[in-house]
Amino acid sequence: MGVSVLLQDQAGRTAERRESVRTERWLLTGATGQLGRHLMALIGTNPDRPAVCLATSRHGGTVSGLSVHALDLRDPDELDRLLADHRPTHVVHLASLSQPTLAHADPQGFHDLTVQVTRRLARHVRAVGGWMFYPSSDFVLCGDGPGLRDEGAAVCGDSVYARGKLAGERVVLDGGAGCVGRLSLLWGTTADDTPWGQLVGRLLAGQAVHGITDELRTPLQFAAAARIVMALAAAGPASHRGHRGLVNIGGDRAMTPFALISQLRDTVAPGSAVLPVTRAAYSPAVPRPANAALDIGLLRHVLGASVLRAIGA
Repeated sequence: MGVSVLLQDQAGRTAERRESVRTERWLLTGATGQLGRHLMALIGTNPDRPAVCLATSRHGGTVSGLSVHALDLRDPDELDRLLADHRPTHVVHLASLSQPTLAHADPQGFHDLTVQVTRRLARHVRAVGGWMFYPSSDFVLCGDGPGLRDEGAAVCGDSVYARGKLAGERVVLDGGAGCVGRLSLLWGTTADDTPWGQLVGRLLAGQAVHGITDELRTPLQFAAAARIVMALAAAGPASHRGHRGLVNIGGDRAMTPFALISQLRDTVAPGSAVLPVTRAAYSPAVPRPANAALDIGLLRHVLGASVLRAIGA
């Protein structure tokens, strides 16, 4: 699988003015994905935390108008060379974020990115005293019964996707490398070549789209999720910056994908159709939890309610 690299100094002048402030070196994998694009816009924007960003993606092309170059992230020699050359202090491993159907179609490739690459990144972060963020998923939950699920809720490895995400969680948590965020359904009207961009394009073209009616999630916009990741990186004492441990990341309202997509339709293309579909019909090969609505009480405790309001979550 091809991965691309982009080196970007977003706060050089700030760093020169504040020589006593340590420059953070960020490695962002999966940077051309929907969440990665929002994070790219945030890294290095805080003058009190000058940052250099090394961003990678499976695809070539451009990120924010800057060219990217191919690199195979799953090649251990290439990855070790990257880490040795740039010695990132902060790692956000979004390349492990994938769709359940894609994981089911390529279990070995998914395992390599989600577990093996995560293990090498976590080893590096521990060696340099840094911090990493690993995106897990609400799809690891068993999904039985009513109510919101906190971080201690039962988990089930019912799919390749869930098993891989849980294994990656353990790599990060057992070694104390950083933060595991169980993400709920992330959404937003991003670029045309993303899944949500394509969905909006179909709605605007008057084409019908499907929405699952028997699955509860706690949706959150990509932009808010990116701000939460950056806030988690800054949480904790200055001597050990970055929240460590498992935390749920989602919105504050449980709803079905059908309801969310219907709301989006009403905003962008009121005349288009959203067709109801069940989990079993939508994804017959990959099981999905019926109730994966997240309790974000711990997130509010870590960041504070005022911080969550300020970042729009």
